[in-house]
Amino acid sequence: MDFSLGTLLLILLVVLVVDLMYYGFLTGLLLEPFEPLIKRLQEKLLGIDKPIVGSERIEGGSAIVVDAIDKPTPYGHEGTVRFESEIWAAQSRREIESGAYVEVTARNGLLLTVRPTHHRQ
Repeated sequence: MDFSLGTLLLILLVVLVVDLMYYGFLTGLLLEPFEPLIKRLQEKLLGIDKPIVGSERIEGGSAIVVDAIDKPTPYGHEGTVRFESEIWAAQSRREIESGAYVEVTARNGLLLTVRPTHHRQ
């Protein structure tokens, strides 16, 4: 039998892919029963905990005012803040100058409710 170099490389590639898929599948099957134990060990030994996402992550967080919160609305004043690396619309009962640090007290859709803080974070 004569095989060209391209055919031999293709056969080798298929064998490698099937081999990786098979052993990856077996490894997953073998480790699956131990997943709860592995997660508990990660939490205890490495301090890895369930990530906080959504409103839970935002509420209580610190932000910085980008555009002064001084535009009057029926609910107080509006402006914009930077929370982590994102710009958010924000409202507050009081006017807050640009550059001030604020605490996020609530989130309603894309609008954060904030209050001034007296410390930097």
